[in-house]
Amino acid sequence: MLKANPTKSGTGISIYGDFENLTILYSVIHNIAKSLDEDHELQSGQFKLLMNFAYEIRKAKDAHRLKEKIQIENDTINYYGTQFIWPDILIVSNVLRQYAGYLSLNKLTQSFIYLLEYIIEDALMEYDPVGGENLKSLIGKGLSINQKYIFQIYQTIHYNFVRNTKGKKRFRDLYKSLNNYLSSDSTLHKNMMKQLEESAKILKCDIMDIVVQDNYSIEW
Repeated sequence: MLKANPTKSGTGISIYGDFENLTILYSVIHNIAKSLDEDHELQSGQFKLLMNFAYEIRKAKDAHRLKEKIQIENDTINYYGTQFIWPDILIVSNVLRQYAGYLSLNKLTQSFIYLLEYIIEDALMEYDPVGGENLKSLIGKGLSINQKYIFQIYQTIHYNFVRNTKGKKRFRDLYKSLNNYLSSDSTLHKNMMKQLEESAKILKCDIMDIVVQDNYSIEW
């Protein structure tokens, strides 16, 4: 069984499972990712997003991230987990659901995608029902992810979300923020793309080769 809860500071979600269930989840994500063409400009970013997600789930199942013991009746079961900030898990859920829709999936695979979406929604609402009410509509749908530079946009959103002051306001602003970052008509999106273009010129590379990063730690 998979389970999830909001992180202590409300920065994101902790996803837990036993070894068997995390192994299945990893296989589901990895197989959907491998159905994409990593060299295609409109699928490369989505491929990277899913592979990053699969990597974290693999690290979790191999007990390299979070650990806790769950008491079920008379048995103690080892559960392993990992963490994702809210915008990351929402964006990834959109990519996962979209490309799952193109494949002929067995019932086990479909059930794990639905279970993942369920525990994301449950964690959103547990942290803050007010902000969660809007954000739950973005689980698996509603975000414009079919963009050439989606991986760079995702990294920008990640970086700026982590930099913002933690708390309910950041969480409640995320719905609007995500849509503005991902809408080609918004001023925020246009300014972000201008900055990426300027960085590409300075670095003498393609925008798709840019890695948006800085030295920061995440207060989960």
